[in-house]
Amino acid sequence: MPQLDVATFPSQLFWLFICFGITYLALKFWLIPRIERIQSMRELKIERSFEKAKSCQKQTAFLIKDYEDILKEAKDQATEIIISTHKKNQTERLELEHEINGWLKEELKIIEQKLDREKEINEDDIKEAVEEITSVIVEQLKQHQKSVDLTQIIEKKVIHG
Repeated sequence: MPQLDVATFPSQLFWLFICFGITYLALKFWLIPRIERIQSMRELKIERSFEKAKSCQKQTAFLIKDYEDILKEAKDQATEIIISTHKKNQTERLELEHEINGWLKEELKIIEQKLDREKEINEDDIKEAVEEITSVIVEQLKQHQKSVDLTQIIEKKVIHG
């Protein structure tokens, strides 16, 4: 076998050292520094991402706190508006109720006055009708006439008035 021939050993060892040396030097001065540079850039990028994530997390927590504060303030304002509107509506309702009650009292007075006038007119009419009916009854008693129907006279006076 030619690989085991001792005469070829020095040349094989020479090329082994040359290839190994070139490979070693290429790895040490070119490939490994490049890999280290890429690795350090990745680590730096990951570190920045973590820092950015922490910053975003802090900012998010701050924004959530602000949001909750604003929401609480808005709820408080809404509650105040509701309460003030309720009080205002209640006051307006009471004022309107008072105004309507006053108007109703005035209308009631006017209606009562009209009723009193109508009552007086009707009382006068009734008095006249009673006097007339009474005079007719007296005349009938005097004359003993039974032909006149009293109910007709009463109906005429009361209904036709």
